[in-house]
Amino acid sequence: MIESNRTSHGERREARDDDLAAAHSRFSRGTALGLGAATALAGGLTSVERAFAAWSATLPRSLQGTITFQAYLYESGQNVAGGRVPTQMYKKYLAMHPGVRLEMVPVPASSVDVNAWMVTRAIANRLPDLTQNGRWAYIRQGYETSITKYLHEPNPYIPGNKRWIDSLPKDFLKPFVGLDGNYYAFCADTSAIWIYYNPEHLQRIGMKPPATWAEMMAACAKLQAKGITPYSQAGGLGWPISWWFLFTESSLWASEFPPGTSLDVAGWVKAVKKGLLKRSDARTREAWQMVKDFGKYWQRGAISGAGNKLYSDFANGKVTFMQDGSWQITTLQGLLKGRFPLVALPAGFPPVTTATSRFANGSLQASGAAALNGIALWVTNHAKDHLDLVVDFLRYFGSPRVIGPMALEVGEVPVVEGVSHLPPLIAQAKSVATQPGLLMTPYYNADPKLTTTYDKMAQGYLAGALSLDAALSALESVQQDTATKLAGLMGL
Repeated sequence: MIESNRTSHGERREARDDDLAAAHSRFSRGTALGLGAATALAGGLTSVERAFAAWSATLPRSLQGTITFQAYLYESGQNVAGGRVPTQMYKKYLAMHPGVRLEMVPVPASSVDVNAWMVTRAIANRLPDLTQNGRWAYIRQGYETSITKYLHEPNPYIPGNKRWIDSLPKDFLKPFVGLDGNYYAFCADTSAIWIYYNPEHLQRIGMKPPATWAEMMAACAKLQAKGITPYSQAGGLGWPISWWFLFTESSLWASEFPPGTSLDVAGWVKAVKKGLLKRSDARTREAWQMVKDFGKYWQRGAISGAGNKLYSDFANGKVTFMQDGSWQITTLQGLLKGRFPLVALPAGFPPVTTATSRFANGSLQASGAAALNGIALWVTNHAKDHLDLVVDFLRYFGSPRVIGPMALEVGEVPVVEGVSHLPPLIAQAKSVATQPGLLMTPYYNADPKLTTTYDKMAQGYLAGALSLDAALSALESVQQDTATKLAGLMGL
C-alpha cells in the first residue's frame, strides 16, 4: 500500500496567491464548485471573487478513496516483478492526490486457476478495481465496467489532449470492445511479434532482408540449398503457429474490408453472417496452403513444439530466421555477445503481395490487435462506485511521462503519443505492433472453443496429420456456431 500526506497542487496555488487567499475566506472553492462557475460569475461578486470562482471551476474535484490495482510488470514495492520506476511514479500520483490510497493486489500464484480466482471474487464483488487477469468473456458475464465515455474526454495528464483515446494508435483498444460497442479495459504499452534474422546468412546468399512473402520464400530456398536451416520458432500448439495462419488469412481477406481494418468481435460476427471469411473460400484455402509451403523450411521439431534450443541455435548461427517477440531483445543480445547485430525484418512479417497471391493487396497484417501483447488493465465492477477516481489513475498511468519509463524498464513498448528517444529496436517494435491485423482479436476473444479448434486444426494440418479439407471443415463449423450464438446476443 502506498500513501502520501504531501500538500496538493491546488493548495500550493492557494497559498501563493494572496488576493485569492483573501477571497477564499468569503467564497470557498467548495462553494464555487457547488454553485457552478456560471452561477458564481452571474452573481453579485467582487472582481476578485469572480476571478477566484473562474479559476476554481477549472480545477479537478478533490479525489478521495482507495484504488485496488493488479498488474504483473507494473507492481509497486519490494520483491515484485516490476522495477523501481512504478513505485516512483505511483508516489508522484499520490503526492498530487493526498486523499487517495493505492493498494497493490498480489497476482494469483502460478498454481492457482486464474479463471476460478476471478469468478469467485467477481461474484463476491471482491475483484481489484484494475486487473490484468480480466478477459473479453468476462464482459458478457458482467464482471467488467465500461470506460467508453471517459475515452472521449480529455486526459488532463497529457498537455493539449482533446480526447484520451486519440493519444493511442488507431484501433489499439479494439481487443477490449464488447458486443455493445463499449470499451472495458485500457492499455498503453505493447510488444511486437516479428521475425528476427541473421544478416550474415543473408549476405552469404547475396540477398537483402526480405521485404515481401515472395522474397522470404526465395531466401529460404537459397539458405536450404546452402545447408543452412532457414527458420525456427518456439512452441507448437497455438501461438506462434496459429499466428502464421492468422497472418496469411488476414492478408488475403484484407481487400474485402476498408484499408487498415482490425476487426473487433462484433465486426467479425457481422462479416461472418454476411458470408465473408468462410473457411471453404479460395482465399482461406490459399492462405493455409501458403503456410504449409513455408513449413518445409522450418527447423525439425518446430511444428511439434520441440524448441528448447531455439535461442542458442539462433545465437550460434544455426538458424537464419526466428519468430518471437520484442520482449526477447535483452535475452538475445546477451546470448549473441556481439557475434552479429540483433535485427528484425522491417515490417515484422513479410507482407503478402500479388507476386504470391491474386487476392493480396500488399496490406500489412503483421501484428494487429497490438494491445493483446501489452499490460492490459481491465476495469472491474468493483470500480463502479468510484469510477471517476479509478479512471483518473488510469489517465495518469497512460500518460507519456509515466508509461514511457515504466515500459522501457521492463522491455515493453510504450505507444502513447509523446514518448520520445526510443531505442531503435523498440521504435521499430512500436511501428510493427500497431499495424492492422484483421482476424487477431476475434481469434483470441470470440469464443474459447473457436481459439482451441483453430490451434488444433492449424497444427494438425501443418504437421500432416489432417487434410486441408478436414481442418477447414471442422473450423468452419465452430466458426458458424460461434457467430450465430454471438449474433443472437447482439440482436442480429
